[in-house]
Amino acid sequence: MKPNNFQPVKTRKQIAAEYSISERTFRRWLIKAEITLPNRMLAPNEQQVIYDKFGLPVSNNRNFFR
Repeated sequence: MKPNNFQPVKTRKQIAAEYSISERTFRRWLIKAEITLPNRMLAPNEQQVIYDKFGLPVSNNRNFFR
């Protein structure tokens, strides 16, 4: 499952923004899912682990959870 706008590397902040959540919440998601990532920008294979676990982010629609 590969998103169309797949970038070579992304920060945790960028991925959190894709899910419309804060970096802190994203960090909690990772801990709860027992996903351990290196302390640097995330390569495509590391991004894939996230997308496989949480699914591809829905477009930045803030009304999604309402």
